[in-house]
Amino acid sequence: MNIKNIIKGVGVSALLLAVFLVVPSFASAASLNVTTIYTKSGGIKGALNSVGDLVNGVNVCPADPTDGCDFSDDPEYDNNGTVNDPSDDFYTGDLLVRTNDVFEVNAAWSWSGVKDGPEEEVTLVGTLPATGEFAWTDVPGSCDAGQSSISADGLTITCVRNNFTNTGTHAEDLLFTAKVLGSAPDGATPGDISFTISGQNATSVTDDTDGNSLTVTASPRWNLDKSIYITRVGQTFDDDNDPNTPDVNGYIINYIFFIETDEVDGETDDAPAPLGNESMGDDATFSFTDQIDEIAPNAQLVDCTMEGRSPQHDGYVGSARPVTKNDGIHSQFPEQTIPQPGGEQQITCTQNGTDINVTVSHVDATLDNAPTHSYSGVQLPVNRKIAAIGSINIFVPLSDVEVGPDGQSGTSDDGALPTKNKLRNFDPTTPTGHSNFGANTESEMDNDYSTTLYGMRGSFAKYYRGEQ
Repeated sequence: MNIKNIIKGVGVSALLLAVFLVVPSFASAASLNVTTIYTKSGGIKGALNSVGDLVNGVNVCPADPTDGCDFSDDPEYDNNGTVNDPSDDFYTGDLLVRTNDVFEVNAAWSWSGVKDGPEEEVTLVGTLPATGEFAWTDVPGSCDAGQSSISADGLTITCVRNNFTNTGTHAEDLLFTAKVLGSAPDGATPGDISFTISGQNATSVTDDTDGNSLTVTASPRWNLDKSIYITRVGQTFDDDNDPNTPDVNGYIINYIFFIETDEVDGETDDAPAPLGNESMGDDATFSFTDQIDEIAPNAQLVDCTMEGRSPQHDGYVGSARPVTKNDGIHSQFPEQTIPQPGGEQQITCTQNGTDINVTVSHVDATLDNAPTHSYSGVQLPVNRKIAAIGSINIFVPLSDVEVGPDGQSGTSDDGALPTKNKLRNFDPTTPTGHSNFGANTESEMDNDYSTTLYGMRGSFAKYYRGEQ
């Protein structure tokens, strides 16, 4: 008879109970057993991959296997024909799991003792590898809520089961779920997961996954997204840093950018971008180019910041977006705030002709603590994980708008100037050496932002460089 088929049909705990029923026990002691088994290696947080899956329009799973892709969730457990000896168990199936996905572990346990008494309570303690790539997600609903918990570091889960039988024997498959943190690098093999069962008048029993570790699979799928916060009209700006020359009247456009994993409008996304995305680390640096040649003939960089709107510097960039930093108020709402464990995020911007070279540093690019809600408390899309939000301010002189796109005064297009800002050259490499989207690059369909400026008259407010 095929033991593996028995296991799949009736459950491991039932087999353990069957062993209990034929093994003599002493009335003075309860008997316990537990077997720790991988039952589902992913595909819980999002669907498993198929060959040809697209993320942001890019084929991220061209073949099986491919880093960052998981095509199966069945570990194919085999107890090696020894039901009551979990030490020799093995697997013949899938032990790959993507970052940001969830997997399932079965603590198949059995008990024999005196019912309706103190013996009818057992404690199961599950322990994840101390390397920190995994964290328990939820306490099963059958556990005693008042006595069960998950440790602050997510590595230990305690489940107390009581009043579980009307007879002197009981067995069950108790399923636990754990997530793979975004910080886990591709190829990581964290090690064994173990469960210990204990109870009154019983000898504790521990079983682990017998040297069988899950293997993390990941590949970078970072996206750079462009938007706008506000256009200030009626501004005057010292465009040459010379106090002896007159200031110039015009506009300041406050563009914002997002470093994230997300869906891209207009592109096909067969799989969620965060699933299988590889971390850049918790103190990462990103670089890209802001091209301003299509904004205006005399467009000029004013400044850039990671601190949100000016002059408040409070991290606010709109109610539908998270706060870019802890403004003092939102410290009690971490789900609405960009995390910065590497220190305050920094940005440098240097204009060279019509290109602005941008570098953002001290970014938590693990996505383990990415905000889940906006400033106003509305939940963000589940597949959007934002690591950083920055602002770049561009000055456009009024004279560029007055003559319109043809640059000639007195023609029909005077007084209106269509503008387009573009982000380019975003191609980060992870600490493991993986290039963003492999041999491809990120989609640039969300890297541009267009707006039209219109001629104005009236008073002008002085804007000082570095006011941000």
